[in-house]
Formats: sequence, C-alpha cells, structure tokens
Amino acid sequence: MVAPPLQSLPGLWPEPEQQFHCKYQKPNKWGKVSVHGVKYFGVDEKIRSVWVGVLIILALAAHPTSMSAIDWPWRAKKPHQLTAKCSLEKDQVEQNFQSILKARVEANDTHGHRLSYGWSANGGRIEGKGADAEIDISNVNPGIYGIAAIVKDNQGQTANCTAQFRIIPPPNVVAITCGSQPSSAEAGAEILLQAESSDRLGRPLRHRWTTNGGSIKEQNGKSARLDTTGLLPGEYQVSGRVEDDMGIAADCAVTFSIKPKEAPAILEPANVAQVLFLRNQSAFDLSGQESLKKVIERSNKDAAGRISIEAYGDPDETNPDQLATERAELVKQYLVQNGIEESRVQVLIGVGGRLGGSRNRTVDVIWVPDGLIY
Repeated sequence: MVAPPLQSLPGLWPEPEQQFHCKYQKPNKWGKVSVHGVKYFGVDEKIRSVWVGVLIILALAAHPTSMSAIDWPWRAKKPHQLTAKCSLEKDQVEQNFQSILKARVEANDTHGHRLSYGWSANGGRIEGKGADAEIDISNVNPGIYGIAAIVKDNQGQTANCTAQFRIIPPPNVVAITCGSQPSSAEAGAEILLQAESSDRLGRPLRHRWTTNGGSIKEQNGKSARLDTTGLLPGEYQVSGRVEDDMGIAADCAVTFSIKPKEAPAILEPANVAQVLFLRNQSAFDLSGQESLKKVIERSNKDAAGRISIEAYGDPDETNPDQLATERAELVKQYLVQNGIEESRVQVLIGVGGRLGGSRNRTVDVIWVPDGLIY
C-alpha cells in the first residue's frame, strides 16, 4: 500500500495563507515536518502533535521494511544465553617434544555480562589466565588426556566445555644391539655378552638378559656372562632387552653355537730335521743349517715342546763314538746359540745299527710334544 500525498488529505493542513500567520512566532523542532519538499508549520499545539503521529505512521506504512530496524521500547528482549567452546593449539603431541601446550575458551554472553573463567586438567599441570591457559606436559606419559573450562557471568549463569589431547611416544627413542665373544665354543666354556644401548631423551636405562641355552651369570648392565656347561652341540640364542623409566623398550638377539669337543691329539715324536756329516768329520755344511732353521721355527711356535738330538757314528769311521758325540754337541750348540733353551735339548748317542752307509753319519733332530715321555 502506498501512502497518498499529505496534501491530498483534506482538513488536515491549514490554508497556505495560514501557514505563515500562525500564532507561534518560532515553531519548535517537533512542529516542523518535511513532506514532498514543502515545509508546513502547525497552528495549534495539539493539532500539530496529531499531525506528527499521523505522518510517522503513514511514512512507515509506505516503507514497511524500515520497521525491522527499530527496536520498540515495548518489544521483548532477547533471552539470556551463555556459551563456551574449548580449543587446543595441538590435539596430538610427541612425548617430551614440547613442555607447554596452550588452550583457549571462546565464550559468548548475549547480554554482554562480565565473565570469569576456571580451568582443570587430568594430565599435566594447568594454569589459566582468563580465557587462555597453559598446560605443563613435560612429565606426562603417553596416553589420552582432557582439559575442562567453566565460564560464569556476574548473574550466576555458567557454561562448560572440554577438549582432549594425546601424548604419543617418540619413534625409535630407545635402541640396542648385542653381541657375544666368542660366537662359538665348546660346552663348558664361558661366553661374554655385550650390549650397546642408547636413549634419545637421555633417560636412565636398565638391561635384562635371557637365553634358551646355558645360564646367565654376572649381569652387570650392558654386559653379562653365559655359562655353557652341559650344553649339547648346536645353536642357541641370547636375548637382550633395554627399557627406560618411561616404559619404552627395545630388544636385540645374538646366536652362539656349541661345537663338538675335539678328540685329544695323539702325541707322537716327529723327525723335524736331518743333518748329514761327511765321513770322519764333525762339521756340517749350509744344507745342515737350513734344516736346523726349521727346528728353531718350530720351537718359537711351541715353547713347551722338547728336542732330542740323536747322533750316530759309522762303524767304518775312525773312532765313531767320539764322532757321534762331537756331531751331536755341534748341532746342540747351534740351536742354543739361536735362542733355544739348553734345558729343552737332550742328546742320544749311538753307533751303527741303522741301514748303514750315510744314515750312520746323519744326526736326527726329533721334536717331542709336551706331555710325551720319550
């Protein structure tokens, strides 16, 4: 509906000549109304008030959308509502990656009342400053935790909110490797177990050893000793475990073998050198020296063995007993001069009795293993 021009309403407006000859010499602000660009002034106080009210109603009727912009004094107020929403800067944090987690509550009071805040948490220590809070999570174990906030206005109305966060263990925080020395042994031998472990966070570590063969003895942190007494030949496994004070652990394993016992060696004397002498002479040549060098090498490798020098004289030689003795002493002195202890050398003298010929002029150097009676 469109309002008619005010000029078309008969009887409501004075004649033009009356408009400027009213009894009011100075109209107040409520008596001035602009309609279609013409200023009109009322001539009577009561009539003027009626005109103003009618003009306002007609103007609003012509523009009904403008009514929504006016909050009439008699219109009911909006209902009082207080809401709160909690949030965290992160909902998942690696353990010991950071020590402080920030929280915030977004609160809304439809009547704009002054608000107060309270905070609580079931993991870590929380300290709130108004709508913001900080949670100390430096000593919190892995798991799921929550924070809660309560918002209260000065009229006694409250609102609550919660938020959750998760503490996860860091990857590969604990590591361990292990080994054995020796890795193979006969039953009854002792094997040394050794571990190398580390914790990325530098926390204290404790170690534990287990085995499916033998018995663990003398556990001392990263090392232990394994007794293999009574084990049959075969392969066995030892497991090592390291764990920190947060319960984070790592494992390692090492295999060792028990080999069959070797049969005891048969102790036999061995002819390690032969020195041939010329007829009726007690001196040996360079070939004899080369043979005796083998004896010296053997003695350096086996300091427990003994040496027997067996010298003979050919019955056809002049004074064979004396030649045999001189030849044996000459060989002995050569060995002693080259580092062999004299107490390890024995001399046997004989005459003939062999195959004859050059064999009766040959000195044999016999190696006698330790423990063999010769």
